[in-house]
Amino acid sequence: AQRTVGRIIILNGRVFANRHMEGDGEAGKHVAMVARALSRTGYRGNLAYVHHSGASGACVRDDVTGLRLPTTIAAKKYRETQCGVLMPNPYFLHFRHGVARDRALAKANEANPWSGRDDRAFWRGQLRSPKRGCEKDSGNYCRFLAVTLTMGHPELFDVKANKIPLVGPHAWGNETHLRREACVDYDRIFGANLPNILKRLPEGLESDRWYPETYYATRKLLVHLPGGTTGSYSRNLNHLWGTGAVILFWNATTAEHYYAGLDDGETHIIVDETSAPGAARRARGPRLRKY
Repeated sequence: AQRTVGRIIILNGRVFANRHMEGDGEAGKHVAMVARALSRTGYRGNLAYVHHSGASGACVRDDVTGLRLPTTIAAKKYRETQCGVLMPNPYFLHFRHGVARDRALAKANEANPWSGRDDRAFWRGQLRSPKRGCEKDSGNYCRFLAVTLTMGHPELFDVKANKIPLVGPHAWGNETHLRREACVDYDRIFGANLPNILKRLPEGLESDRWYPETYYATRKLLVHLPGGTTGSYSRNLNHLWGTGAVILFWNATTAEHYYAGLDDGETHIIVDETSAPGAARRARGPRLRKY
């Protein structure tokens, strides 16, 4: 069986699963989360299902019939077309997971009133080499575009990566490679300015500092970007909600189980490389409503 696929049986309130779903990986965390939920609710029924623990999610097909089986997943990369039943991310683990973190964020939020926060939209993360094609590197291209906002609008954005491959055949500084891949409409976005943007990419690199989660509460605006591994969800989002900041949510096709409760303009603001500057200007103003 694939390492990301688990076959799970709940029998009389006890959880049985493939051996490879043991341990501290995402599959093991899913089993632990289900076991804790059963213990809390007292459920004693019987159930069998398939779980896919990969970041992008996928429905498993029956080996004999070829039909897709109902599959639980932690995230969808394509929310409109992808099958699968969304469940809480396994990193939630149980109902009280993250209590200490949430309390620390609430304390940091209270200690940093809105008027005294840094105005610039903030993000830190990794930018991987664009060498796996447009599909797998979709998240990295979003991250690249977000980093370039710092060069074009430094008064609005503090979006930097702790790692940017700048030199080599598959590097972000290689204009020939980027145009050959053609994953982004560079001419529409940058016009004739792309060579200058690539030369300035080192300005978007900050590799010598790590920011604790409570630091995020010192910012008015936080940017959420798709994951760099497959372009699906990013766990970075989990702690942003408790900071009291406005979340600039990069326009993407991903979904987690709670996204159905989100509302653009109420819980967050959806942005892309074109709309982000205007949204940042509006959102950091003094009359911002409470999100």
